[in-house]
Amino acid sequence: YEDITVNEICERADIRRATFYKHYNDKLAFFTAFTHMLRDRFDTNIWKSKTTTPDYYIAYAERLVEYINEHDKAIENMFKSNLLPTILSVLIEQNYKDTYERLVKDIIKGRTYPASPEVIASMCAGGVTTVIFHWYTTGRVKSVAALSYEISTLISGILGVEYK
Repeated sequence: YEDITVNEICERADIRRATFYKHYNDKLAFFTAFTHMLRDRFDTNIWKSKTTTPDYYIAYAERLVEYINEHDKAIENMFKSNLLPTILSVLIEQNYKDTYERLVKDIIKGRTYPASPEVIASMCAGGVTTVIFHWYTTGRVKSVAALSYEISTLISGILGVEYK
């Protein structure tokens, strides 16, 4: 992130600087929008395959661990960047918002949860991100399957459902 310039982004995208600045104030705004787009694409693929909210969250956590493990070079570059706190903040904020909205919709439909949507959304968004961050930065000692199982078990408990 630190090494790429707006000019290089424009050259690679085959756009003019004026076009870039028409849509983004700076490369941080571009990167934030890009991070949101990638996350939305990731989220949409899982949401299409899972119909219930608990199944969605469990699948999301499992797939996130797999994704990070599969994209080692990109994740390694991200961890080396000064932008890491921003990336984590964007991901946590968006995951909180999405989780909260889905939980509220479930509650309106009559589903009950053992805690408020604010608390559950905070635990899931922040907790999963922190667990995966710790797993990655400490050398990924646990297997993807073992970590996914533990996260899914905890999410199931938070949502008050049994993990299958």
